[in-house]
Amino acid sequence: MQKVLVVDDFALMRRKICDIISTDKDFQVSEMSMNIQDAYNKIVENAYPLIVIGLSARMDVVAFMQQLQTLEKRPQVIILTTSIEEDMQIVRKAMKLGAYDYVYRENRLHGMTEAVAEDLLKSLRCASRGMQAPKHVRSIDPYETTKRVREITKRVTEKLERNDNAPAKTENSVVVNSKKDTLVALACSTGGPQALQVMVPMLPADLPVPIVLVQHMPAGFTASLARRLDQTSKVHVKEAEHQEVLQAGYVYIAPGGKHMEIAKDNSGRAVISINDKPPVSSLKPCADVMYESLCDSGYNEIICVVLTGMGADGTKGIQQLKKHKKIYVISESQDTCVVYGMPRSIEQQGLSDKVVPINQVADAIIKKLGD
Repeated sequence: MQKVLVVDDFALMRRKICDIISTDKDFQVSEMSMNIQDAYNKIVENAYPLIVIGLSARMDVVAFMQQLQTLEKRPQVIILTTSIEEDMQIVRKAMKLGAYDYVYRENRLHGMTEAVAEDLLKSLRCASRGMQAPKHVRSIDPYETTKRVREITKRVTEKLERNDNAPAKTENSVVVNSKKDTLVALACSTGGPQALQVMVPMLPADLPVPIVLVQHMPAGFTASLARRLDQTSKVHVKEAEHQEVLQAGYVYIAPGGKHMEIAKDNSGRAVISINDKPPVSSLKPCADVMYESLCDSGYNEIICVVLTGMGADGTKGIQQLKKHKKIYVISESQDTCVVYGMPRSIEQQGLSDKVVPINQVADAIIKKLGD
């Protein structure tokens, strides 16, 4: 049994990491540390072969790796990190100093999902056996991918400016040839705002269906995201409101910190239901909640779109939806995902009908609507 030292300045996170590691009989968390100096002292005393350390503002991982270089026998260090650019810059420095691997978590408080646990255990197994770090963890660099997404965004924007023959968007514009029995339901998380800045402006002004969208965000951020997208898009983009009737040519973003479901009003029209029910799998809004609500909706065909994001939100909901409705699933390819978690889960479950890079998602939606 391999001994593991867990290092994190947050007591709850130390406990969560220990719980994950304890599920594998080949590993034992022998001790925990709340700072790098205490961790270094424990490594010197006990020669721990495996270290799991959580990156935070108070946890100088680069300094820790520099300290470890003074040791004759160095442990394998696995870093838990978010995918924001500042953290990834630190991780790259730590990797150059000999860190073995890094694993993404959505955030420090609610980031230890099943997918993160799976990645962490896989990395520990590879490290304990002297193998190369798992490709699925190391192959996706959010910083580099974000740069690629930005380049795509720039090219798409320039193309739209050159070829914009669509009618100008007006406040009360109505799509005449709407497909009343069809809806697009989209889910994304880490890297989602950048991905949406590529995809949404490529949708036509006469989009014949509404789009409902869950982007994992806390309260107070989705309204500004909707405003930014609305300013650059031909379709209307807005933060969803309770009891709002769904209209073709509109994109409705679930408010941060709230669940969004699709219901029927007394006249049978599809309306948005915003509620404050407890988080599902630590998520609020949650894509599974949105997809499952569509099982009882008046829509007969639903185009499900899953973009970049940590974890597997959306998979269970789409699996359930498939039992009740005709669905078509589009997932973002690994090449342009900032974090290839949610689309990977969709593809692993055999749910994806079309896998495309982010700059081809809008076209895939439009083509399917034309079938």
